[in-house]
Amino acid sequence: MLSDRQIVELFHLHFVRLFCAGADRHRFGIKGGCNLRFFFESVRYSEDIDFDVAGIPVHTLKEKVNRVLGGPALAMPLRSRGISIAAVTAPKQTETTQRWKVGLSTGATLPLHTKLEFSRRPNTEGAVVEPVSGAVLAEYQMMPVLAPHYPLPAALRQKIGALVGRSTVQARDVFDLSVLLSRAGGRIDAPRQAARWRSPDCGHRRRQRDREMGSKTEAAEMRLDLGRTTAIVFAKKPVPVPQRDRSPVSGRATLHAVRDCALKIAASSGESGFSVDG
Repeated sequence: MLSDRQIVELFHLHFVRLFCAGADRHRFGIKGGCNLRFFFESVRYSEDIDFDVAGIPVHTLKEKVNRVLGGPALAMPLRSRGISIAAVTAPKQTETTQRWKVGLSTGATLPLHTKLEFSRRPNTEGAVVEPVSGAVLAEYQMMPVLAPHYPLPAALRQKIGALVGRSTVQARDVFDLSVLLSRAGGRIDAPRQAARWRSPDCGHRRRQRDREMGSKTEAAEMRLDLGRTTAIVFAKKPVPVPQRDRSPVSGRATLHAVRDCALKIAASSGESGFSVDG
């Protein structure tokens, strides 16, 4: 019997299988938690699925997504596992972001909720088309699935941006970063190489981050070296573990992963005598 998280993931996989089957799949890129789960074998399930999209008008993407969500090719494999799509809404349809909310029903429990979100970018050139991990597909006895996603360097860059740019540190970001670091062969210089902090337009990027964060004091701290920034964040701020991040690993295991990852990154910047309590 599938768990709630597996039911949501099965829906995501079947949606990806159908949505990314066309000739336009090079215009998309799976990112975030589903990217790590599907292509880097992270143990953390993702509640929602996020895509970057480029070069497709709002109405065209809306029609394509609605066609997949309402079609029999998605409904039939879900129905065979006792799952049905109970509700679909599209609360946000703008030039920058398009979002669908989906309710999944199994008949025995309350509906499970997930989101499909598409963010427009100038391009998705960093995305590559590769097979979803066989280990993930094997859980659901699914045939191979090809889909566009962001490879390791881009995924590292995105996760570092999420970690440094959020006003509140989230344990899942650092746990995900630890997964990517392990896929980089444990090279703790990988985040710095992927991030390209010292680019020629770093002054512009700093001013932009200042405006986005809304706090010059906070932004100034975040402009420190990546390793020192992470160390400072985890030394000064508590890191709660959301309930949804406690499975399939325990909260304690997640906190240990956060701590270990913070220590690795801090070590890469030459910090001495740094420790994380807990």
